[in-house]
Amino acid sequence: MLEVNHIPDNGSSMLAVFCDLTIEDQKDFLPWLEEDMFPARLNIGFKSCASYNLIEGNGSDFVTLYEVQSLGDLYDSPYQNLRNNRTKRDADYHKKFQNPMRYSLAWVGPEVSKKRLGLGRLFI
Repeated sequence: MLEVNHIPDNGSSMLAVFCDLTIEDQKDFLPWLEEDMFPARLNIGFKSCASYNLIEGNGSDFVTLYEVQSLGDLYDSPYQNLRNNRTKRDADYHKKFQNPMRYSLAWVGPEVSKKRLGLGRLFI
């Protein structure tokens, strides 16, 4: 049986950062995210981080998503301190972003909970 939740299972908000990069700058993008961006944000309480690239079509080349407990986390001191006191590598890499766009997304619920049924298959 499916059950409706009135609070999210993980965080309730996300930050989405879209950008384009030159071919040269793309080769260092994932290492920079994995070595600098993601660990710093996970260390201050972000729930998860992911990055995706555009396979085909029109739009930004890349989108990076950060899940946080609440939208307020994006305006609180720990995250703002990261943004205001960037490492040299971080500051330099942000200058390479072309057409950057930032969006914050808030969960409005409800959601359908996940129940395990059958032989380890996940049904939603």
